[in-house]
Amino acid sequence: MEAIRAKRAVRIIDYVSSYSGKTNSYLVEPFKFTSNFSDLWAYDLEDGRNKRFKLFRIGCVEVSEEGWKYAYAHHDEPMDDFHCHGDKEYRIVLKMNNTARNIMVEEYPLTEGCIREYEGQSSPKGQMWIYEGTCRSLWGIGRFVLGMQDSIEVLEGEELKEHLRISAKQILKRYGRK
Repeated sequence: MEAIRAKRAVRIIDYVSSYSGKTNSYLVEPFKFTSNFSDLWAYDLEDGRNKRFKLFRIGCVEVSEEGWKYAYAHHDEPMDDFHCHGDKEYRIVLKMNNTARNIMVEEYPLTEGCIREYEGQSSPKGQMWIYEGTCRSLWGIGRFVLGMQDSIEVLEGEELKEHLRISAKQILKRYGRK
């Protein structure tokens, strides 16, 4: 926060990446926290692009004496209700049972406003719900649907369906019978 106010670069030390599995350090120009202060948007001086850093993955931060040089390039990407960001927007419609609805709202509270009661026939498991919204990455919503696959039906979202098919093939390849 101090570096953002002073418009100074920082060195992020011992950042643990989930994607590469490596621990790295970055020289960045931090410019914005996400609304829940769990992530930091910063311009990576080495890569020349904006990145989102999860705060709990950062070992420590050193504030530099160096001021911002690339403020004109600072921009964050919109985040979706599933904590993912990206330039593309995917429209999705899901039909869910009570269990899936409850877990969705508990884990992703911003989805609550996009959920309505299903007006068709209830299932043997009780009341059904419709989630109708958008996401910025198929990764977050895909992980949720895969984890609740017996409680959710994808009604709309061909890109999501394809993402799920690819994920299912990878799961079968890894864990299927040989």
